[in-house]
Formats: sequence, structure tokens, C-alpha cells
Amino acid sequence: MGYSVKQVSAMTGLPVSTLRYYDKMGLLPGLERRPSGYRSFTDGDLEMLRIIDSFKQAGLQIRDMQEYIRLVQQGAGTLEKRYEMFLDQERKLKARMAELEQALQVTRRKLRYYQEALIPQSATQSLIDGKENPMEFRTLVYFMEVAQKKSFTKAAASLHISQPALSKQIRLLEEELHCQLFERFPRQIRLTAQGEAFYEQAIKVNFMKEQLLDQFRNYDGELHGTIKLGVMDQSLLFAGRILAAFLRQHAKVSLELTVLPEEALHDGLARDLFSCVLLTEPCSANDCDYFALPFTHPCGIIATDTSLEGKEGIQARDLRTMNLAVPDRLLVRNLLAGWIGGNERGTRPVMYYTGVQEMYPLAQAGSVQILALEPDGLPADLVFRPLVPAVTSRCLVAWNKYRLLSVLEQQFLAAFSRYREEEMVTAREKTSENGETRPPAVQTV
Repeated sequence: MGYSVKQVSAMTGLPVSTLRYYDKMGLLPGLERRPSGYRSFTDGDLEMLRIIDSFKQAGLQIRDMQEYIRLVQQGAGTLEKRYEMFLDQERKLKARMAELEQALQVTRRKLRYYQEALIPQSATQSLIDGKENPMEFRTLVYFMEVAQKKSFTKAAASLHISQPALSKQIRLLEEELHCQLFERFPRQIRLTAQGEAFYEQAIKVNFMKEQLLDQFRNYDGELHGTIKLGVMDQSLLFAGRILAAFLRQHAKVSLELTVLPEEALHDGLARDLFSCVLLTEPCSANDCDYFALPFTHPCGIIATDTSLEGKEGIQARDLRTMNLAVPDRLLVRNLLAGWIGGNERGTRPVMYYTGVQEMYPLAQAGSVQILALEPDGLPADLVFRPLVPAVTSRCLVAWNKYRLLSVLEQQFLAAFSRYREEEMVTAREKTSENGETRPPAVQTV
């Protein structure tokens, strides 16, 4: 018996466009066509679709599925290779199940905490017993819009619903949670303490929903969605090539880049506002998981050649006569104090900055000399001179250790990890070729 593409779509839940895409990519080699030209699916094709879905759940790419089809077509001689593919699939699924179980345990702990913090015990028990209707995503969106606009009228206009209907939805939400989310005044509203706690969790839930929709909307076996990347000033010096290569390889992925100070990046990670962040040393990474990229950039001074008196390197005694612009980070100031011999007061920091390029006009005017990493390019009238003895900085790729990463985020971090491993192998090979037994003596921050 043959099934039409619409019948198979209804039976499997797969969109018609996806079924056609699988056929186009050669994943259904036995698929026949009726005299009219329409596809005719058999029970064997349905079984193949179940196998494809299993592969997809395990994270296999289209090319892996095509390889499996090729092995099937080659006959019994490839049974061992096919067996190994399914063994590998089983391992990946078990690993994924373990990750999900760990994430579930974390979620349950957080749920218990917020049930106790936000909802009276009687209401908590009623929710556990299923006596309350669960809130919808739509209600969370309404709540977040009111919290952001601080006005029911403005939020209603933005959401294109009536103000009385919006007010009713918020009242129902407060009744469901058995707590007051907003303090209402004649001319304004503001979140209560419970409302602020609920708002923080609502942002995380909405972010996870958007990630899930981005990942599976118009699914075609390729990576979809948006990477929300937070970066410190100059950290793209280390990661620009990796980002460009990843975006070229995955054309349907977009990058949302935000440049912030280190403290704001850590706060964003804790609130799940970023997929991951790029930090430049010296920095703190105690509250997150991270790895360091293997290459370094030298630290030095950016200024006019005239103000540096033609020096090729900057020593500690030179800094004492400079009008320094220094990164607005305590760890950098501590590093500077240690490098010049423990007495930062011997230098003259006249300005603290968060963005190095914003300092270029002042440096061009000769007003300041900028302490920074060596940039990729400079205006023609500025030069970079390294500190002597050398001080170098690395870049850390960091993410929230308690957050369940999406498939896209895992692949994004894997790209950095692969690049890191390749660079380390290349460095070892060069060291071996040059006969070096140890790296040059530099201070790494």
C-alpha cells in the first residue's frame, strides 16, 4: 500500500516540506513515484523516517545520515559499520539523557526554592496537586511587557490588546501565584520584591523558548538561531577569525554581539542573557565554566611616536612620566602596580576607560598614552610599543555552568574548542621543529 506525502505528514508529524527535503537529499532511496508524479511512501519508507528521526535526536547531521544510506545500499558487507554507527548513536543518546537528567535536577531545586520564596505553602501544594491551571507563555509575555513599560496603558498599546483585558490577565496571574507582582499607584506601577524575582525567571523562560523556536523553525538539518555573545573591549582580537569562520559555515545562524565591562558580563551570564562571553585576562572566572584560547596578545602603550620619543619598548620607569589612560578594571590596575614594582602611585593614570578606541582622539592630540593590548590596526599617527619585559594577555571563553546549553550553543563552543586544540597542536609542532624546550620568558596575566 502506498501513502501520499500528506498522509505521511499526518502520521509522522513532519511537515510536507521536510519530507520533500529528505527525498531531495537522498535519505529515502527507495521512494517511488506514482504515474502522476506524486511521491508514494511504503511501510519501509516510514521505518526509514523513524531511523532518520532517531539520528536527528542524537545530533547527527544530514551528511551522517547520507553516509548511513550509502552503507545500506552497499549491502551486507557494511553491516559492521552500520552496527558501529548505531553504537555511537546509543552512546550519544545516553550522554544526552545524563545531561538532561542533571539539568532536571537543577531545575527541580530551583523550583522548590521559588515555590517557597514566591508562593505560600497552601498555594504550592495546590500547584503540585494540579488544582491550579498552569500559566501560558502568552501570560509571561504580558507580564514582562508591563514590567518593562511600567504602565498598563503603554504595555496594552504595545501588545495591541485593550488595557482592561491586560489588567485582568495580570490579576489572574497574581491569583495563580498567590502573591502581588506589582505595586499600583495613581500614575505609575512598579514590581514588588516577588515581582522582581518572578521577572528574572520569566526572562530566562522566554529566552529558552525563543532558542527552541529558532532551533526547530523550518528545520532542514542545519543549525538555526541566534548566538548572544557578550564581549569585553579588545577580546575580539583573539576571536574574530573563529567567529567569521563559524558564521561562514553556518549561514542560517546570526550573532548578537554586546560589548560590556567585565562585571556586566558576569551579571548577564548569571541571568542567562548570554550564550557565552569572551573575557580578556586579567579577569575573574570563578563563577562560570571556561577555557582559554591558546594564543596571546602583548600589552603596551598606544600613543604618538613623538610622545614616546621614538622608544621601541616601554619600561617601568617610562610610565612614571606618562599621562596614562588605563582600563577601568581593578585587576588591571593591580597588575600594573605589580609590574612596575608594587607602587602604582609612581605612575600617573589620568583617565580610566572602558573602550580603547574612544581614547584615540586624546592620544592623537598627545593628551594621554593608552595602556592596552596591541590592536589589529591603528590610525596613521598612532603607534603601539610593547611593555619590556613583555606582558601578554589571553582570552577566556566562558559560560554559565548551571545552564543547559542548546545544540547551537554546544556547536558554537565546540568550534572554539576545536580551534584551540588545532592551535595547540600547531604550536607543539613548531616548537619541535625549532628544537625549543621551553617557551620564551614573558609575564602572562
